[in-house]
Amino acid sequence: MTFTNIFCVIKDRISRNLIGVGKVKREVFLHKKTPDTQLQAHVVSTYDLWHGHLGHPFRQILSLLARNLDVGDICINKMIEPCDICFLLKQTRCSFSKTDSKASELFELTHYDIWGFYYVPSTCGAHYFLSIVDDASRVAWVYLMHDKNETGSFLQRFVIYAKNYCGKNVKFIHSNNGNESTFNAKRQFDS
Repeated sequence: MTFTNIFCVIKDRISRNLIGVGKVKREVFLHKKTPDTQLQAHVVSTYDLWHGHLGHPFRQILSLLARNLDVGDICINKMIEPCDICFLLKQTRCSFSKTDSKASELFELTHYDIWGFYYVPSTCGAHYFLSIVDDASRVAWVYLMHDKNETGSFLQRFVIYAKNYCGKNVKFIHSNNGNESTFNAKRQFDS
């Protein structure tokens, strides 16, 4: 396919024969079939195909969609074995044990985690974000970061924020122990 501001040309990849031309109309390329063009498509409409394309839904969900969409004869009612991906998508991990342990006052215990790398940056160009959650109030703060190395400075800013605006000292800060940053919480908060 070759695109310009006003048209696109579609050619066969191997023979380079012209297949069709599209002309722009209201910011959309409208296909105009050339007189000698023969387009051929092999329509395959199977349960497995639609099941995979729609994100591996349950059979009941797919049968509801089949009634409302023109998807051909996809044979929903016959018994079909779940695919390997379904087992992986629907598996659960063991749940965490329940605990009544919770910090009794603000900033007694805070948790942080680094999220990313995201291939599509935010509007400010950040590819990571730092989330901080206070254990007592469950209030969350989010900081956008360009690099993981900014974690330490953002955590220091958060400690200063807690002291200046909330009048509280951050006592403990906990991470998921991922090797995401080299921030030493003990060294930073021993003051």
